[in-house]
Amino acid sequence: MFKVITPKVENGIWLVRHLRTASGDWNVSLIKNMFIENDANAILSIPCSLNQRDDSLCWHYTTDENYNMKSGYKLGMSLNIKESTSETRKTGFNWKGIRNLNLPTKIKIFLWTSLREWLPTQVNLARRNISVGCLCPVCCNSFETTVHALWGCSRLKKVRNMYGFLHGVNFANSLCFQDFFSSCTQNLGKKELELLCVVLWRVWFLRNKLVQGVGQRGLENVVPWSEEFLEEFMVVNEKWCVGLGMVVRDRFGAVKACSTQRIEARYSVSVAEALAILRGISFAIYCGYDHLIIESDALGVVNMINSGIEISADIGVIIEDIKCLLQNITDARVKYVSRKANVVAHSLSKLALTLDVSYFWLDSFPLAVERCI
Repeated sequence: MFKVITPKVENGIWLVRHLRTASGDWNVSLIKNMFIENDANAILSIPCSLNQRDDSLCWHYTTDENYNMKSGYKLGMSLNIKESTSETRKTGFNWKGIRNLNLPTKIKIFLWTSLREWLPTQVNLARRNISVGCLCPVCCNSFETTVHALWGCSRLKKVRNMYGFLHGVNFANSLCFQDFFSSCTQNLGKKELELLCVVLWRVWFLRNKLVQGVGQRGLENVVPWSEEFLEEFMVVNEKWCVGLGMVVRDRFGAVKACSTQRIEARYSVSVAEALAILRGISFAIYCGYDHLIIESDALGVVNMINSGIEISADIGVIIEDIKCLLQNITDARVKYVSRKANVVAHSLSKLALTLDVSYFWLDSFPLAVERCI
């Protein structure tokens, strides 16, 4: 799956160091000229380290790239999605349509699980002889079928009204989810269907938070959150580039400097977040600061940086570079903040996608920053 299939050219350049620029980044034009598209894309998705690091074997399907049963299960489920395309004639359901949706694999797996009625709703658990009540834990008024949990619950009325595309589509609890989803595919365009899938995935996430006792705040923001999530996913996957935004504030919160960088690659979200932290620290050092509090809304990345564990995943090279930079700073710590506290950086990352080169501002700032200050 990950083997280079480009035919070897005699006297060609095949050493990794020859494929990188003087700054340490990939030489994009050279790689695209040397390798076929699939190989070039795979190479450009690998983050580059500032330091030399030995290669190591790792499991590609987890964040830390160590195998666990959950990741094996998810991989098996994703393979089942592909195999299920052959079942179209038997069931009449267009499984291939799900595979062709422009969505993250985790959402496709969620859809496949829901369509199989394997989602652990109260009714589905009871069918498996698990001793639970069948009533919905959110509204406590109706049986919690898959359709009810994801769309028909009375607590989801605001979500249905905000979405607006499915007026007239029957979502009665008596329907199985496959019938409901088939109706949606017939009534919606591809982009509307993709947004609906993200909405359903987000609703299930918030439902689980309630069952776990965390609460179910955020239902009113499901549709706007889903639109932003899908927009960011589309930008990264269609343009094959990542936008980074960094902002430097003083101890009073006033913006002192900011920067944008556009990188031509398709990094995972966590790698992009780690890279933003790395470039942000470098930018702060360039601006002359040596007492830093680095803030990020990527909790997983923050935990990796603050842990003493060596990460063998591709993100590990970035984490190690961050730790090396931090050792050269007089006083620095990395902390997690909510997304709401990181609006300026996110605005800059979006701005970076519209720019051809990197920019930095020290006194006057772009409109995207001024609006958020």
